[in-house]
Amino acid sequence: MRSPIKNILSKQSMLTRSATKSLEPLFSRIKLIDFLDSE
Repeated sequence: MRSPIKNILSKQSMLTRSATKSLEPLFSRIKLIDFLDSE
């Protein structure tokens, strides 16, 4: 029997990874705006 907890954790990490990927461009844009503001 496979452990359901491990299954849930792997699903969670997959979700986290995809969320991080989709947020990366947003964060880089924010950093760019901050950089331009500080100039």
